[in-house]
Amino acid sequence: MPLLILTLLFAALVVAFRGGRLSTFESISLRWPLVLPTAVIAQLAAQAVTGPARVPLAVGSHATMALWFVVNTRAERGARRSAFGLGAAGAIANLVPVLRYGGMPVSKRALDAIGAGGVDVTVGNFGKHVLLENHHFGWWLGDVLAVPALRCVVSLGDLVLMAGIAVLVIEAGSPSRRGRRLPLAPANSR
Repeated sequence: MPLLILTLLFAALVVAFRGGRLSTFESISLRWPLVLPTAVIAQLAAQAVTGPARVPLAVGSHATMALWFVVNTRAERGARRSAFGLGAAGAIANLVPVLRYGGMPVSKRALDAIGAGGVDVTVGNFGKHVLLENHHFGWWLGDVLAVPALRCVVSLGDLVLMAGIAVLVIEAGSPSRRGRRLPLAPANSR
């Protein structure tokens, strides 16, 4: 969550710097608009629930998010299509280890780096995680990157997903280049 907030703040600053407005975000016509909030709610539920219900919630939320990004990628063009494509790639990169292990593998070394080395990764905020073991195939897709300043551990998929979100917000909020004409040089300047 801190990474998402930081990403949105960064994108909003870029939009403001470029002279845009976040109110133009409504120009994006999202396909299946209620699916993403549903995936986020399932993601939060996966963190709160323990036991056998946790795995289907974690898998379902990641799969739903990936599908939503793929559907919206196919519906867009240009930079927005690229943004949704990055989001889809990040969501799929997060889905793969969750499907394989029933939770997102998290590195003990990364947890130690943020001061959370003794945390039980199966409860609370880490509830959708499993501890990363040496034999985990695709370990590099797990939460292995420590961000001590934010006290969080992230995955490669998270970073790609955040890049997609940032590009989408920046593209949607930036002034449109369509329909603008370059000013013609005065006749006497030739």
